[in-house]
Amino acid sequence: MREILIPEVPAQALVERIAVLRIVYDSNHIEVVTELGTVTDGVFTRTADGERTIINGDAYTEIMSESPAWAPNKPSGSFREDDVFVILDKIASGELKNTAE
Repeated sequence: MREILIPEVPAQALVERIAVLRIVYDSNHIEVVTELGTVTDGVFTRTADGERTIINGDAYTEIMSESPAWAPNKPSGSFREDDVFVILDKIASGELKNTAE
């Protein structure tokens, strides 16, 4: 999970979390579905759908690579939740190319 701020909603911090993570090795892609919500006393309450993203192409190659610049000791073929958010941000910014399905 990560905290995000919504400028249009003053003083409200939302948390973005991964609701679905499905790795399909045969076709070299990862399906990610996020959702937004709040956390009160450690309990997540969903308030909105996030996005569905298919990580493939250059994005899949990078998340599965060994020791990318953003995770110097990461072994090849594995990743953490934080790594998924790095890749989602890179796709959203256009830094990584991704072929949508």
